[in-house]
Amino acid sequence: MGSADWMPRNFFRRIESVFPIVDGNLRERVISELLALPLADNLRARMLLPDGNYRAAAPAHSTKGRRSQFEFIAQAGGDGHQHSKSGGAKSKYPPVKLARRPF
Repeated sequence: MGSADWMPRNFFRRIESVFPIVDGNLRERVISELLALPLADNLRARMLLPDGNYRAAAPAHSTKGRRSQFEFIAQAGGDGHQHSKSGGAKSKYPPVKLARRPF
């Protein structure tokens, strides 16, 4: 896992860090919770064509439009709703415990 900016211009004035996700459960969580949203975006996404040009994605008539950035904000609790153990969004994964901030 790492930056999506793997371009030569980015390797000379900053440090790019990449790492493998070896835990199968965590890898599945990254795929289902992080990668699935941008791939399902059919309103703001762009499709790269064989000639190098981009075309805007468009939802099929029977498909609901999805914007990945709005879904990420909602997932992070930025939608104004409290996501608590008793009444919040349900996940099949256990909650992540973050380490204390060093400062």
